Amino acid sequence: MRSLFQSVVSNLTTKVNKALKSVEWIKISLEFTQRDVQKFKPLRAEVEKVKKQLDLLSKEPDSQSLKMEYLENQSRRNNIRVNGIPESSKESTLTLQIRLSRQDLSRRAIKH
Repeated sequence: MRSLFQSVVSNLTTKVNKALKSVEWIKISLEFTQRDVQKFKPLRAEVEKVKKQLDLLSKEPDSQSLKMEYLENQSRRNNIRVNGIPESSKESTLTLQIRLSRQDLSRRAIKH
């Protein structure tokens, strides 16, 4: 009976020792992980800052598009719209002015 009791106690002692080693290993692992987490805490604020900057930058193209459209519309206010004159992609504004002036002068010369 005594040997059975010693065997059970020995078996339990072995299991308890294995459990203690496992607990010790888990404790060491947890401490290591906590140190890593502590290292990354300051980065959380940095990540939030970068997220805010990204949000601002993603909205900027919309703002720039609106500004550009506004400026284009304002620049059109000074343009003159002419109907009845055929457009040519090869003709510059200056050559068009010269051609129209010559046509106008020749019409005036014919009338007088």
